[in-house]
Amino acid sequence: MELALLSIKKLIYVKIVSEKWANSFAIVFSLQVKIKNREENCMKIVTLLFVSVFFVFSGVVYGAGADLYKGKCASCHGKAGEGSAALAKMLKVDNAKLALNSATTQKLSNAELLKVTSDGRGKMPAYKGKLKDDELKQLVDFIRTLKK
Repeated sequence: MELALLSIKKLIYVKIVSEKWANSFAIVFSLQVKIKNREENCMKIVTLLFVSVFFVFSGVVYGAGADLYKGKCASCHGKAGEGSAALAKMLKVDNAKLALNSATTQKLSNAELLKVTSDGRGKMPAYKGKLKDDELKQLVDFIRTLKK
């Protein structure tokens, strides 16, 4: 506190004695504030960049899973995982079994979804041997994005 008062007294003294010096001090102080703001802005930019890169790479994984889903699953389970009432009626199954965005399906663990996807269930074909292990995992990761 004493140091702050001393600085204020010096500033007042300088202001009275040399207005040019006081103006220079104000400019330097202003630059210090701008530098501090620049550091804060840099941190914000770095954080934003990190988050953006994270989402881009997440999109790559989900993009691969989305492509697999469109090619292998969407015809029965629907574009958004909502199922297909017409197909359910034709297969004589409840549409809820085809709906991957349902709470019932989303409650399954990743291991359970992986098993169903790999081994098949009921009239659903098995994809073990047709898809690589990492592709099956990408598919399960994508199914997780289909929540209602």
